[in-house]
Amino acid sequence: MMSLRRFPVLALLACLLGALPAASVAENPPAHSSSALMLSDLHFDPFSDPAKVAQLDAAPVSDWQRIFAAPDAADRAARFAALNESCHMHGEDTSYALLHSTLAAIHQQGGSVRYVTVSGDFLAHNFRCRYSKLLPASRNYAAFTAKTILFLMDQLRTALPGKPVYAALGNNDSDCEDYQLDVASPFFAALAESFLADVPQTERAAAEASFKETGAYAVTLPAPLEHARLLVVDDLYLSSKYSTCGGKRESAGSGNLLSWLQGELAEAAKHHENLWVMAHIPPGIDPYSTIFKMRDICSGAHAELFLSDDKLTDTLTAASSSIRLVVLAHTHLDELRLLHDDRQQHEVAAKLVPSISPIHGNRPSFVVASVDNRTATLRDYRVIALGSLDDPSAAWKESYRFDALYHQTNFDAPALHRLMQSFLSEPDGAASQSYLSHVQAGVATNPLTLFWSKYACAMTNTTEAGYRACTCPAKK
Repeated sequence: MMSLRRFPVLALLACLLGALPAASVAENPPAHSSSALMLSDLHFDPFSDPAKVAQLDAAPVSDWQRIFAAPDAADRAARFAALNESCHMHGEDTSYALLHSTLAAIHQQGGSVRYVTVSGDFLAHNFRCRYSKLLPASRNYAAFTAKTILFLMDQLRTALPGKPVYAALGNNDSDCEDYQLDVASPFFAALAESFLADVPQTERAAAEASFKETGAYAVTLPAPLEHARLLVVDDLYLSSKYSTCGGKRESAGSGNLLSWLQGELAEAAKHHENLWVMAHIPPGIDPYSTIFKMRDICSGAHAELFLSDDKLTDTLTAASSSIRLVVLAHTHLDELRLLHDDRQQHEVAAKLVPSISPIHGNRPSFVVASVDNRTATLRDYRVIALGSLDDPSAAWKESYRFDALYHQTNFDAPALHRLMQSFLSEPDGAASQSYLSHVQAGVATNPLTLFWSKYACAMTNTTEAGYRACTCPAKK
């Protein structure tokens, strides 16, 4: 468990910016390229000092930093441990100190970025249980969830002034329970102004209408990118675990979301736009649940899916001529996916952004990407990771660069196709070993080494039929 000091944001920024090594200083992108900074799974924990939660609950967002920066209660560690035990919380999410270590690092690394993406899961795990344990009489839970996310959006914009921040919501980001959300929820209305603050005024009305309905919106990416847009979706509605706040399985959210997305993709094709699509939960096979539940796929057992069906994959691959990148997250790992239909005629490159939260024992990480201005293709990216799991004041260091590690000139569908064929044909090869050594930053023993071929099949086969054909070649 981390033992983390609290610092006011400005003091921490000054301290960490001075401590970062020269090798990690922000770099200018190559000619005809822009930089983008990609974050995910912050899972910020406002409960790490239980004595402050009542103050946070009563205070406006503008006072939260002052409350967090105040000295901790003398019994903080004991009360926090007891709270986590009562809610069956294993590990720690992002504390205030780790958050501001992250903000200092992205401030240092993000000087030349044109925009920032956050692909969901702002809120810590077991959020409702811990709030209810600490404030059992409070009726402010919905407001508290929104204030936590608004605080994080404000902090990101303070760390990177003038940089547009585009964010998606994740399965933990709800005013009810994990994987629960209503269509046209008041939660969306509470977040709309902040989430859409960097949407151009000419696009604001349409973005507000779609965001308040399903958490989705479209935005033109900033110059010097040309004819490039970002489509943001809350694919919680498509999850196999989704229900309304009342616990019902309903299709209104998924239907509305897919209809909106298909309409935006059709308009993009008509106007020859280059698209990024951002969501939280990956479509396709959940290799971890499938493997560790020992599903016998070759004998007819069904694979576990992240989403309830292949509709998102089908929608995205049908628009492969327009989509340059899909930005995802959710697994907390630094992963790659190649989305395609069963006939493998249409492919789309997807990047799963690693987490800031260290709850699974991984070092907090984020991505700085180089993007071609003319095509919006992801040319290369650097992964930046905290040097120590236990010390948020440690320097953040570059872990690797995609091009240098895998010898590919672009992060696009053809490059991922070549790379994943190498994973499958050479499980002990250099590319496979490089992936395994970086997929979970800072974890010495990777259990995926025992199931590498099945995992590699999941990376490049997003439908169950394709996955079965890959893992059971005799069953083709």
